[in-house]
Amino acid sequence: MKKYSFGFLIVGLLVLLGCQRDDLCPGSTNTTPLLIIRFYDFEAPDEPTPPQNLSIAEIPETETDSLSWATYVDDEGNTVTLRRRSQDSIAIPLRTDQNLTRFYFILDTEIDENGVVTSGNADTLTFSYDLQEEYLNRACSFRRKFINLKVNRTAEEDGQNWIREINIEENNVEDENQAHVSIYF
Repeated sequence: MKKYSFGFLIVGLLVLLGCQRDDLCPGSTNTTPLLIIRFYDFEAPDEPTPPQNLSIAEIPETETDSLSWATYVDDEGNTVTLRRRSQDSIAIPLRTDQNLTRFYFILDTEIDENGVVTSGNADTLTFSYDLQEEYLNRACSFRRKFINLKVNRTAEEDGQNWIREINIEENNVEDENQAHVSIYF
C-alpha cells in the first residue's frame, strides 16, 4: 500500500511542477475583444442614454437555426445574457468564424414565461469586418482583431426603425478601452 501511495505522490508532484509559468494564460491578457456600443438620445446627443428593455439576439444563419441571445462572460466569469437590459453601453461578441455578424436590437422587449419575445421594436444591424489573427504566446495562443468595421441598418418597410443614426467611433476593434460604435435613438 505504501508503494502505491508513494507512486501517486511522485506523479502528483511531477504534474504540479511540470507546469511552467508560460503554460498559463493570465486573466489580464487582452484576448479577442468584444464590440463596445454606446447609446445616446438623438435629441440630446451629449449624454449617454440607456434604451429601455433592450434585448440583443444574433440572427440565425438559416431558418432552421434557432434565435441565439447575445451573451458574454464578465470579469467575474459569469455569463451575461443581453435580454431586457437598460444600460447606456453594452459589449457584444462578433463572430470569429466569418466576416459578418447580424443582430436583432429589440427595444421595449416583452418576454413571456417561456423566454419568447412577445413584443418590441426590432432593428436589424449587420456588422462586417476583416479578421486579423495575432499570436500572443504559447499559453494564450491567438486572438482575433476586427479591422475595417462597418455597420448597416436594415430599413423597415413601415419606417418604424427605432435606431435613428449609427456612428463608427473606432474602425478597428482591437481592445475594449473605448466605444467602437455610437447608436442614436
